[in-house]
Amino acid sequence: WRLYFDAFTVDLIQFAGRSLLIAKNVIWALYDSVIIAACLNKDATIFGVKPMAVFSMAADTRFGKLWVGPSGIVAMLAEFGGILRKNNLTQQTEQLQKYKEWLLAEKDCASSSNREICEAFDDKLQDVQLELAVVEEKLQFTFP
Repeated sequence: WRLYFDAFTVDLIQFAGRSLLIAKNVIWALYDSVIIAACLNKDATIFGVKPMAVFSMAADTRFGKLWVGPSGIVAMLAEFGGILRKNNLTQQTEQLQKYKEWLLAEKDCASSSNREICEAFDDKLQDVQLELAVVEEKLQFTFP
């Protein structure tokens, strides 16, 4: 039905945009058909050509990342949120590393004077090490 309405449009930009979406849908429909016909075998050939390789190249281009509607907005926001979270976690890691280095330096200075102070520094160092592990784990599960 989209093709029917495009035939009667006068606006060239709308026509080009809709045509691009139709072309994208056709290519992805062909890609899905090839996946089904090849039974997910990436090395499947037909007439000496590996169609899975050809279509997967299209998926890696900008054309393959063209999303429309809510799914595109959600994907864009998720990527933006992931970048912000990754930057925040990286800053936390740097601050915790600096704090750990400061604690180690203070512990070295206090090690000669009092044993109780060294134990307090050890407790703090363990807490910082635990926080670093939590932040590193969060970084591993951050998108993108």
